[in-house]
Order: sequence, then structure tokens, then C-alpha cells
Amino acid sequence: MPRTADALSLTQALGGAQATAGPARRPRGKLARRTTANLALTLGVMATAVSLGVLVGQVARALMGG
Repeated sequence: MPRTADALSLTQALGGAQATAGPARRPRGKLARRTTANLALTLGVMATAVSLGVLVGQVARALMGG
């Protein structure tokens, strides 16, 4: 089989196009979605903690008769 400039090597054929492209990099869209999801999770946890703190404070105040 003649070898041409556009023929894939065995490593490229088995491993996909990234076999010689170096380390795989995350697409920007996926990275942005992950960052947004982490930020949303952090804000949700903080809001929940504040809400629980207010609730506990109100219950404690009611129990003490205030």
C-alpha cells in the first residue's frame, strides 16, 4: 500500500485525530458551562445557609418569648 501525505498512521487511526495533537484540551463552551454551574451551586449553597440561619434565629427568638 503506497504511503501518501494524507494517509493516517495506525496511532492516528486508532486514537482519533488528537493522537498527535498533544494533550487534549477542553472546549471553551464546556469550560464556561462548568464554571457557571459551579458558581450557581456556590450561590445556591450560600443562599440556603443564610435562609437556614434566619429560620433558626426566628425559632430561637420565638422560643425565648421575644
